[in-house]
Amino acid sequence: MCRILVLSGRDKSIYASVFSGFVEASKHDIYLKMLGRTHTSHSDGWGIVAVGLANSKPVVMKHKSLIPIYDDISKRVLELFENRLTRYDEAFLLLHSRLSSRKEPYGEEYTHPYEYTGHNIASWFIHNGGIDKYELARILELNPHLYTDSWTASIYISRSVDECVGEGIDIDRCVVEAYRELLKHTVSALNTGLLVLYNDGVYLYSTHYVCKDYLERAGRKEELERYYQLYKSISTETVLVASSTQKHYMRNWNMKPVEPGIYRLEPGEIIKLDAF
Repeated sequence: MCRILVLSGRDKSIYASVFSGFVEASKHDIYLKMLGRTHTSHSDGWGIVAVGLANSKPVVMKHKSLIPIYDDISKRVLELFENRLTRYDEAFLLLHSRLSSRKEPYGEEYTHPYEYTGHNIASWFIHNGGIDKYELARILELNPHLYTDSWTASIYISRSVDECVGEGIDIDRCVVEAYRELLKHTVSALNTGLLVLYNDGVYLYSTHYVCKDYLERAGRKEELERYYQLYKSISTETVLVASSTQKHYMRNWNMKPVEPGIYRLEPGEIIKLDAF
């Protein structure tokens, strides 16, 4: 179980508020408490990747840590990112905090975002939900004990998009087709962020989906729906998609529910590419 943030914007004044809300949401997750969990903090590491545009060229900034995001050391790192991001006229970012299952690998390399470098693209992926990693690992010819379910999903998505754009197909179409295939292997939710560098362009995507049969099987349907719901906030210069808990800590952001689907985010605009 994790918390995610996907953001595209030009407003340099927002980062302190956004990061503060994310830290609080990760430290005190009221929706985990509603689910009856005794541990209500996302304490198993965190990561950020951002791409700023300098003279229209992408500049990558990234950090991953096993230290909880609400630790003073982590908050200092976020301050460094906050200051750095103000140097760019436009920025795209993914932010993630992890609460890992005891059935999944643990360590800094298993924190999100997961990075991929292919023949045509570089990408980063964050995820909240559940994937059948054993089936994906079989398809990808990976040892499932050395990967989290989110990592196998990242490789699956990124390889698919990399091969697809290599055939000259539009990247938005490639992303939609890759996610539609990944949906077949989703066992609980597919809340994700995907950041792609392709031909000197920056492309930012987010998805929201919760399996109906999972909600029925798991019980606590209403609580799980609240937990997995994503919210969006759109202004003239910024658009963000965030996990439900952040809505509680960012009340002045006028956050609205995200409908199930695949979206591309651009500064001030969120474009629905496909519905799940």
